[in-house]
Amino acid sequence: MVAGMVVGGGEARAGAPVGRVLHVTLGVGLLAAVVVALVAPLNSWMAFPRAAVWATTAAASGLLVWWLCRAGRPGGGGTERRTVWLGVVVGTAVTAVHAALALVPFGWDARRIFESAGTLAGGGALPEEALVYFARYPHNVRLLALEQGAIEAGGVVGLPALASVLVPHVLCVAVVLWALGRACVELGRPRASPLVQALATVLVGLSPNVAVPYTDLPAAAAVAVAAAAMARCVRSWHWGWAVLGAVAMGLGVALKPYAVVLVVAAVLVVLGTRRLRPVLVAGMLGLVVAGTVAAVSTASGAVTGLSQERLAEVGQPFPAEHFLAMGTWDSQEESVVRRWGAYRQEQVDATAAMEPATRAARLREQAWEQVAERGLSGNARFFGAKAVWVWGDGTFWAHGEGADGVAPSSLPQPWSSLADASRGAGLLYPWRAGLVQGVWLGVVLSTAVALLRARPDPLLTTWVLALGGLTAYLMIFEARPRYVLAFVPLLLLVLVRAGLGSADHRPATREAR
Repeated sequence: MVAGMVVGGGEARAGAPVGRVLHVTLGVGLLAAVVVALVAPLNSWMAFPRAAVWATTAAASGLLVWWLCRAGRPGGGGTERRTVWLGVVVGTAVTAVHAALALVPFGWDARRIFESAGTLAGGGALPEEALVYFARYPHNVRLLALEQGAIEAGGVVGLPALASVLVPHVLCVAVVLWALGRACVELGRPRASPLVQALATVLVGLSPNVAVPYTDLPAAAAVAVAAAAMARCVRSWHWGWAVLGAVAMGLGVALKPYAVVLVVAAVLVVLGTRRLRPVLVAGMLGLVVAGTVAAVSTASGAVTGLSQERLAEVGQPFPAEHFLAMGTWDSQEESVVRRWGAYRQEQVDATAAMEPATRAARLREQAWEQVAERGLSGNARFFGAKAVWVWGDGTFWAHGEGADGVAPSSLPQPWSSLADASRGAGLLYPWRAGLVQGVWLGVVLSTAVALLRARPDPLLTTWVLALGGLTAYLMIFEARPRYVLAFVPLLLLVLVRAGLGSADHRPATREAR
């Protein structure tokens, strides 16, 4: 939000060389991800039909170029704002229908949290194994509290437990669509909002992830609102929007700790201005973010009865080094769906067996050994492949967790036959996934090209730095393509900002005077 206070002027020009380096670095990285995904794909949990991917990538890239040229003309007014709301309504309706078609008896963490929320909502006590899980991953207590509240609220109006937690999921997509449309308006390019909202509907709203209650969709909504607040404050500073963005970012970090990269990026850009007022404002908003995270954590513990003190009686949380050891491990398997530094049950069991007092040190040693044994060239290949792997899946690992990819539809016949294109085990899903993959690669390719040509400014640099920070996190720690989903709204706004510029940009000839 604070980055908007320094758009234009000497600060923007002073930071231009650094911004340019960041733009080019991310642009080249995204371009590499597209090339690898097209030529020698590092597949998700499934292999995409190559013909569908190539054809859709070409079509999506051409459409984006045409539309961005058309949307590059400034516009505004009530008509465009009504268009934003039309996109929200249509996209949300489509998402709701798809969420029903994509229903499967999901497993993994999502199932454990959902069942635990149902138990607590019904007044029951959690079994020991659930307590051990939340002691290991205490950040998921926040999602548990949200789902418990949703189930309790849904019960008042007669909604089943699953519907109670998925309705908020669909509403999160609505928030994403509204925030993206509003950001386009604030950036002075409202004509870009229909395409941006359509892309968000395809990539986020029509993902099978929308039918699996977890933290990815709520985090995407939080990132989208924070980005919209930044865009609003670029146009003209507004404390209400700034605080809203900080609160949204706090909620995002509470659910997905790695979302903090957007906060860090904003702080770094503001510190780069070397001006007292923006730094002080950034400090105040940072306190709002931290306060929101603390408030959500405290409230979640109170709602669920799983306070930090209660969980400490059960066990210690897995340290960050656990995810470091997971993320630096190379399976070296010969498989078309090879995973790079992803979840590994053997690592979880090994970490759990370690003495808590020495756990962090032993995991650091393990991670270092895994890195050292590969050598310089081996690590370059491993971490490079991991980065393009997580960025190269437009389905974002949908139904790739646990046994979700082979799970049958939750719908009764004959409705289940309509879900063949909406769930991982469906006969038509590989072709649908290939088309979505092509759309995603078209977006990434267009963004990469736009970044290579774009003029740096504080807002764009903040967003680029955040995406770079996300990439660095995913390269080092445990990851999979699903982790990119929360930042899809930010990537779409980078495309708008870099590809179209913004009405607040001053002409180059004027800046040169």
